Amino acid sequence: MTDFTQKLTEALMEYSRTCEQDVQQIIDDVSKEAKKRLSATAPKRTGKYKRGFRVTITKRSGYYKADIHNPKKYMLTHLLEKGHKVRGGRSPAIPHFAAVEQWANAEVEKRIREALRK
Repeated sequence: MTDFTQKLTEALMEYSRTCEQDVQQIIDDVSKEAKKRLSATAPKRTGKYKRGFRVTITKRSGYYKADIHNPKKYMLTHLLEKGHKVRGGRSPAIPHFAAVEQWANAEVEKRIREALRK
């Protein structure tokens, strides 16, 4: 391997590591902000559902993902988001996940594009 190809390979590896770190930081930041937004827009009756949201990070080689979920009141999420049958009719939907999900996806894409332009 010539000196030029070795230096080029090292530079590309360093760029790849930097990009990966930037993307992971962006995902961490946006997921924390999304959790705050979700807690702010979630319906509140007793407050347990609203306080129960958690962020879980999954990291494998070439794969980095953040999930926001409610481990204690997981069964309420779908019922509140979509509405459900109750005695005497239907419970109205209280959409709170969909808007935050759309915002988070758009924000991650925007921040990654900005970071890679540097």
